[in-house]
Amino acid sequence: MGKETNTPGREEQAKKVLEDILGFLEMDADVTLGEDDEDRALLNIDSPDNQLLIGKRGQTLDALQFIVTRIVGRTHPGGKRIIVDCEDYRERRAEQLKLMARQVADKVKGEKVPYAFDATLTPAERRIVHMELKEEPEVFTRSEGDNDRRRLVVMPRQSDDDE
Repeated sequence: MGKETNTPGREEQAKKVLEDILGFLEMDADVTLGEDDEDRALLNIDSPDNQLLIGKRGQTLDALQFIVTRIVGRTHPGGKRIIVDCEDYRERRAEQLKLMARQVADKVKGEKVPYAFDATLTPAERRIVHMELKEEPEVFTRSEGDNDRRRLVVMPRQSDDDE
């Protein structure tokens, strides 16, 4: 049977669920199903209330995505990952994080001192930074701490002649 759980109905159901939630919240919003991607279904919200829908650091989008995924997962388990976005916030945030990661890496390379991001980065945001710096020869990243106190640290690599 394999990955046949990703029926065309999964994305359409996710769109309907999100539209229903926004309707219950009496939000003036249009939901569109984004470009078809192999591993994710993108639901994009267009609304004059975009700041409210995005929330502080994308928290409202994360909550909407969690709820939609849970509801859809009951009838359409597995399949593409559902992403809820509003006016390309997630892409803009990813670009900001990549730029910040590069700046931090340069600082760590120059000062040879670790840099710890604050614990407010979400797991998805930490992953973006990890992926951006994974090929960087002079630094490496790791996550430290537990649960809400988890933070990402950029460390200088020790060279063989640093002893």
